[in-house]
Amino acid sequence: MSEKQNKYIQEYKKENYKRIPLDVKLDLYDQIKAKAADNGEAVNTYIKRLVTADLNKKADSPVSRIVGLCTRIFKGDQAPCT
Repeated sequence: MSEKQNKYIQEYKKENYKRIPLDVKLDLYDQIKAKAADNGEAVNTYIKRLVTADLNKKADSPVSRIVGLCTRIFKGDQAPCT
């Protein structure tokens, strides 16, 4: 890879990605690494897949949040919000 290509990649990552430092105890890391290997994934890929799956859960969709809010407002009676 040329120096120009490398510089472009670094700039792209700087503008489009955010690094998230993650400190875990060694025994937890070993468990994560083993589970990732069982799935044929790198640790980084495994963690990103789990986070993405959690963020995409339907239970946390905007609609379910609204229904939950309405339920709290109307003390269990969802009729006014449906």
